[in-house]
Amino acid sequence: MVLDQSAGEKLICIHSYNRAWLYTGDVNTLVRPIDQEGTCLIKINNGFVRGVDSDCPNQICMNIGSIGNSGEWLACLIHGIIITIRGFSPDIVDARVYR
Repeated sequence: MVLDQSAGEKLICIHSYNRAWLYTGDVNTLVRPIDQEGTCLIKINNGFVRGVDSDCPNQICMNIGSIGNSGEWLACLIHGIIITIRGFSPDIVDARVYR
């Protein structure tokens, strides 16, 4: 898979203990990334990702809201899920340098 950085394309990466899923930013789907007992449901919609259902006690991944910009990440440590957004966002400032 090749991303067209000039077009601002992004890649949504979901990693669990033993699997990985890759989606382009234009995909709309629900992902259930755990095989063991437990609930973890992730929604990808118009390039944004959020946790929509989880049985973990803290609910942090659901309460943090959506991510959608390159470099952002979301994790559910209870279920061992890490979600990252990769790609190029020309309108987002990711660093500043002062002299």
